[in-house]
Amino acid sequence: MNTLSSQKLQLSPTQWRILNMILVISMASLFYKYLEFNSLKHTSALFIGIPTFMGIVLALTPRVKHVTRNILIGTALGLVSSLVVLKEGSFCVPMTAPLFLGVAAIIGLSYERAQKNRAGKIQLLLVILALGMLSLEGVVKPLTLPRAVNVSAEQIINASGEDIESGLASMNGFKNLPLVLKVGFPQPVWVKSEGLNIGDRRSVHFSGGEGEPGTAVFEITARGTNWVRFELIEDTSHISHWLKWKTSEVHWQSVEKHQTRVEWKLSYDRQLDPSWYFGPMEKYAAKLAAQALINNILDS
Repeated sequence: MNTLSSQKLQLSPTQWRILNMILVISMASLFYKYLEFNSLKHTSALFIGIPTFMGIVLALTPRVKHVTRNILIGTALGLVSSLVVLKEGSFCVPMTAPLFLGVAAIIGLSYERAQKNRAGKIQLLLVILALGMLSLEGVVKPLTLPRAVNVSAEQIINASGEDIESGLASMNGFKNLPLVLKVGFPQPVWVKSEGLNIGDRRSVHFSGGEGEPGTAVFEITARGTNWVRFELIEDTSHISHWLKWKTSEVHWQSVEKHQTRVEWKLSYDRQLDPSWYFGPMEKYAAKLAAQALINNILDS
């Protein structure tokens, strides 16, 4: 009888880690596809649920001395593989990496403490329960926070009110954008303005960024002597994956002969969960967008 065939398959600790990481990443990929199929890939089920699942399974890898390090490495490899396997955008992965790695670290440290005493085991269970609840934001309505957000920017421009109104009516592009909005975000390629009368439309065509190119179309639904309101008609740009624009409202008021105070208000519905993570990011970007709109009134 062949001696080798009678021996049991023995795997080294390193081989166990590699095998387990491959299995966990494969299972996480299937989980992602399930969420995508059910239109849940923008919810906390992805951004907290998947790293929680990966962390728990990686923590149970046999013969691993440094649990937290093993979980962090596996989660990082999962993020990198998502660029190739799942074709996730090169902008989304860095943006969500702190959240994934943060969840991984919490599970790893809690698991290591659970190995030391009973109190640590109770803490681990509480941590897993809390992460499980947080994973349901966007999936379960009672656990989903309001999505409506309003931002505004204000600036005094060295121009008359008539100049501001004329610039708004003929606005046809964006020459000045903050650096943050140039990194990964779809870029406005051209703007088509019909005027400032009720019913007139304004179309902004965006480059793809990490998705397909698309156009956001707004229509003027209200107008005053020194203000105008646009409402979104449709948005086929990749921005609609992150937030859904609702209204864009501009107010201008002369403060001196050749100085005008301009305020630009934007309202939108946040599309990404969890709100405590993506909410501040989107609000900051939207505020920069409002400021950019003001800066381009006369420079477009």
